[in-house]
Parts: sequence; C-alpha cells; structure tokens
Amino acid sequence: MNLLIGGHNYSLSCADGEEVALQRLAAIVDQSVASAKDMTGGLTETRQLLFAAILLADQLETAQAKGAGQCQAGCRTYR
Repeated sequence: MNLLIGGHNYSLSCADGEEVALQRLAAIVDQSVASAKDMTGGLTETRQLLFAAILLADQLETAQAKGAGQCQAGCRTYR
C-alpha cells in the first residue's frame, strides 16, 4: 500500500486487515513531520523524518513512563 508522509509517497506492505491501522499510524507520522518542518524550517526530507522520529520517541517514552502504551503479544509488524 502507498502512504503519503511529508509530501512523499512510500510503499509498504502489511498483513491483511492491518491497512487501516497502518494508515492511521502513517497519519500520525505525517503530522509529526509537519510539526518538525514547522519548528525547524528548511530541513532536508531525511532530517525532517529524523526530527519527527525523535518527537515520536519522546512521546512514546513519556507514555511508557506513565505506564501507558505497553505492547502486548499481538504487536503489529510492518515491512
């Protein structure tokens, strides 16, 4: 399936039935990329994605510190 993130198309595959979840996650990443772009200005695409990943990792770490977001045995995997 194709995902639009940061104005660029990316082709990913997932298990049947996980398309909606992958689209939802891609929308979160796209929003983070947009935030990174707004905060930092003229970064390259690679640096925008890096900054977005750092923002998301910070959010994840905060959620885990609060005891939320624990991954159960059924975690999804994407390629």
